[in-house]
Amino acid sequence: MTRTSFIGLAIVALGLGCTPLSRATSGDKNEFSKEVRQALQDAETMELISLQPERDASADGFHDWKVLGRTKIDGSRERSRIASSVLKGISESDGSVAACFNPRHGIRVVVKEQTIDLVLCFQCSQIKVYRGVGDAKESVLTAKTAEVKLDAILKDAGVLLAKKE
Repeated sequence: MTRTSFIGLAIVALGLGCTPLSRATSGDKNEFSKEVRQALQDAETMELISLQPERDASADGFHDWKVLGRTKIDGSRERSRIASSVLKGISESDGSVAACFNPRHGIRVVVKEQTIDLVLCFQCSQIKVYRGVGDAKESVLTAKTAEVKLDAILKDAGVLLAKKE
């Protein structure tokens, strides 16, 4: 079964709660597309977003998730550290995925007039990638590596964090 199948199964099983579902097989590639990796590394602007894992289809939502707050990441050095932390989490994934999607973090990257959004759920170890509006274009598995760094940046900016379960 492919990683994509596991993620699809996880989405179908949302009603089961956030319980361990499965592990991807060792033959699956778990990485962002080259375009997304490059956008993270070359970001002209980056925004870190605190999400409440509740649906919000209003214009204020971030890919239908309730926004608790946002902070702009001004320095290219800090943007690079965030990108490295997210990429490290992906590389450290053991392939585990849970049957939920309760994101508490979002990242918006703009490079060369293209916007790429990441919706991160460390509770179930998944990141969904959006280019523009519509459904996620790709998804990857992650370890919790970046969660502490993202939380610290949001706290330092005075942004409210969602409670963790």
